[in-house]
Amino acid sequence: MKDILKDSNMRWTQQRQSVYEEALGTKGHFTAEGIYKSLTKRNINVGLSTVYRTLQLLVDKQILTQLPTDGETAVYECSDDSLHGHHHVKCVRCGKTIEIHMDRLEIIEKFIKREHDFEIISHTVIFNGICADCRNELSKSKEEGSCKE
Repeated sequence: MKDILKDSNMRWTQQRQSVYEEALGTKGHFTAEGIYKSLTKRNINVGLSTVYRTLQLLVDKQILTQLPTDGETAVYECSDDSLHGHHHVKCVRCGKTIEIHMDRLEIIEKFIKREHDFEIISHTVIFNGICADCRNELSKSKEEGSCKE
């Protein structure tokens, strides 16, 4: 972490080190608020702005990946070559995000390489929809709102 900060003209602090370790130790998706809450529960005194700046630095250094969202809370995951073959399904109603570990985009990547001599280093795919829980909730609210004779 010290080398990353030095290259970015930022000074090393225990708080930034804690954010770095917490982020790298988190499996799956996480938010800055989640990292902040986890650290404060462990009595690590860190400001939320420090968490955001540190996570952004880690994204800039390609240690973390920030998943595209619709202007909502930023969602992160650790960057890893094995992540190339996974995508996401996101509920547009409740925000639940599920990882899909299947990659069928190699054919498109090979086509792009062959036809345009463009080397793909990564891609992000998010399928937006409505999860089963939200669909059930919507269905129940429609039933309750219907006219009964």
